[in-house]
Amino acid sequence: MLGGLKIEQSSQSVIIRGLKDYVFGHKSVIKGIRKNAVQIGTDGYRQEQWPSFRGILRSGEPDTYVVGSIVKHLSREYTKGDVNFDGVVVPFVFDDSLVCP
Repeated sequence: MLGGLKIEQSSQSVIIRGLKDYVFGHKSVIKGIRKNAVQIGTDGYRQEQWPSFRGILRSGEPDTYVVGSIVKHLSREYTKGDVNFDGVVVPFVFDDSLVCP
C-alpha cells in the first residue's frame, strides 16, 4: 500500500525517556552516548573521546594521536512542553502577537 506504515520490530517492553532516548526491548538508544560507553551511576556515562584533525594540529604534537576519556551526565529534562503527572505532554504555545516584524 502506497504511503502505508509497516511494522519493523516488535517488543514486549518499551521505555521512552525523551527525544532520541529510549529502550526498545534489549536495545538502548541515547543520543550522544556511544554503544560501548560504560554507565556510571544513574545518569552518567564514560566513553572515549577521539580528537578531530583540527584538534590534533592545535595540540602542537601532530605525531601523537591521544584518545581521551570523557564523562557525560544526562539531565533528561524534557524541554518541549509541560509533562503532566500521567505522562501526557502539553506543548508550549507561543502567542502570535509577540512575533517581531
